[in-house]
Amino acid sequence: FSEQFTTTRSAHPVSKLGKLLSGSNISESLHYDIAKTIVKLYREAIDEVLSGHSDVRNILELIKKSIDKYISSDLFVSWKTQDGSTVNNIVLNNNDPMPIEPWNSNHAFGTHADDDDDEEDIDEKSVTFTSKVPTPQRRKRKESSGIAPNFIHSIDANHMRLFIRTITQNPDCQNIWSVHDAFGTHPNFGNQVINVGVETFFQSHEQPNSTSMLHKLIRSTIEALNQVNDKSKKRKEVIEQLMEKSDQLDKLKSDVTIERLNEEQNRDKIYLIS
Repeated sequence: FSEQFTTTRSAHPVSKLGKLLSGSNISESLHYDIAKTIVKLYREAIDEVLSGHSDVRNILELIKKSIDKYISSDLFVSWKTQDGSTVNNIVLNNNDPMPIEPWNSNHAFGTHADDDDDEEDIDEKSVTFTSKVPTPQRRKRKESSGIAPNFIHSIDANHMRLFIRTITQNPDCQNIWSVHDAFGTHPNFGNQVINVGVETFFQSHEQPNSTSMLHKLIRSTIEALNQVNDKSKKRKEVIEQLMEKSDQLDKLKSDVTIERLNEEQNRDKIYLIS
């Protein structure tokens, strides 16, 4: 919520909060404060349950802002996943629709054409094509707010690619289906899916000389900022913040390892705890 807006109704009418407020005697002038308090409590609850949630988001947004301010606003945050895929955190303005003229083959084989129809008898206006063309302008605010979910999704996507490549190497387990980020197979190969899923999960987070992809990105940002000819106090404070987080990650190593999982009787329990 932004302080610059002065609208009294902050909750969408069909949302749970909107329905709750609309059926009460609470003044609309209090809606904003109520919604703001709920959002604050919700974020505090997430931080309580997932202590690293805010850390990841705040560090990634700090990296994005520091690159914009001290290196170049034309640059963008970029990272590589474990399998070598490069991810560029770029958000462009909404695509512009561009009409495309139909060509003869569309008339000949389109849904508006019959075998007995002559090409001259087909109405050219009955077939319309459009193409979405990206605009060159970037949405900097959206890049900043979206960098954390993009970062996490890129790791999840890497895990999915590793899983598919690994599981299909088994000639006896070729019947694999997927829906979004869920995988399934014949019950005869269920154990293989679980085992490969766990193994490739750990592989997708492995980084040489770093504890994580986030750690690697922090280090590369510190290195880039140190090369900038800027002696301002603020830049030094940003570098100190990043170095402090890097030192914390240096000391932080997960107690859950693939070797330890193999020693446990119940892999699912420890896997979910991790």
